[in-house]
Amino acid sequence: MMDFSDLTILITCYNSENYLTNIEAVLDTAIESKACAVIVDDGSTDRTLEKLKNLSKRLPQITIIDSANLGSASARNLALQNTVTRFGVFLDADDRLNLEALSNLLRSLKNSGANHGLGNFLSLPKNTLGAVPKGLTDSVINSCDYRDELFRNMGYWRYIYDVRELRKAKLNFEPTFAEVGSHYFILDDAYFLMKFFGIEFKLYVGDHLDPFYNYNVGEINKYRWNRYLKQVKSIPLASRIVLRTAKQNKHIDLDWFCTTLLNFTFESTNRLPLSLYISCIPNSFRFAIEAGPERGQPYSLIAANIFQAAKNSIATSLPYKVFRKKNKG
Repeated sequence: MMDFSDLTILITCYNSENYLTNIEAVLDTAIESKACAVIVDDGSTDRTLEKLKNLSKRLPQITIIDSANLGSASARNLALQNTVTRFGVFLDADDRLNLEALSNLLRSLKNSGANHGLGNFLSLPKNTLGAVPKGLTDSVINSCDYRDELFRNMGYWRYIYDVRELRKAKLNFEPTFAEVGSHYFILDDAYFLMKFFGIEFKLYVGDHLDPFYNYNVGEINKYRWNRYLKQVKSIPLASRIVLRTAKQNKHIDLDWFCTTLLNFTFESTNRLPLSLYISCIPNSFRFAIEAGPERGQPYSLIAANIFQAAKNSIATSLPYKVFRKKNKG
């Protein structure tokens, strides 16, 4: 029998009225099993909020938050702030949960004594299983031992979070956007996971053949930003936002965080001309770039050199800009 009495399902919506039937079906069953739900409407302009309010009349265990359109990071933070249970799991409006699998993961997480739980997902419509660290299933691991591999298998929605631990570590989502060609892409989930794995904790890894999350590729967000990497212009700017706040967080392993962040920035910019990258970073970083690939130095070594400069100089970073797509009209 499923028991979700310690779990809140955290859902963020923006113009999602066409997906609310799926959400309602999930919540009907989950709430029967004592789950709570927090749904944040991020300033929808369709009938999403109206339908959510009608749903909450039937299911009073649901908390509906009417927010201005501040972006997905702020919406997720609002959901976390209004969570009263120990555990929380995120659900995007166009995705689905396998509640039996989620129940199995939650029960095993509680029994394991770990802080957070990692489950697997199905990538729809092809029903492709996600990846988990090799050789790890139904086991408790130290996050520090596998953080590189865990970060590469990104997906913030793959985890059951101990909300108390997130608050203790002062972890939240930061609104970071990148301009890619004529489109704007949200990077706050990737940066959240960098901070998450910069902290040491016990992680329960569930059965990789029992996925609890069904991820709808390309439903709400039609564009996959990897297709446009050669046009990325502002990931270095977005990166500096989280680097600044990470340095202020005493819980984060700054060595690992900076190295991962800088490697991610180099990979994401697809090795754009150095002149473009240099124009996006503080002057104090430039010495680490000037002896770069043009003299045969590998990018991994450049990242290491920048990291040495970053630890002491981030407080003097140049002003940053957050990119947001302007609404028409």
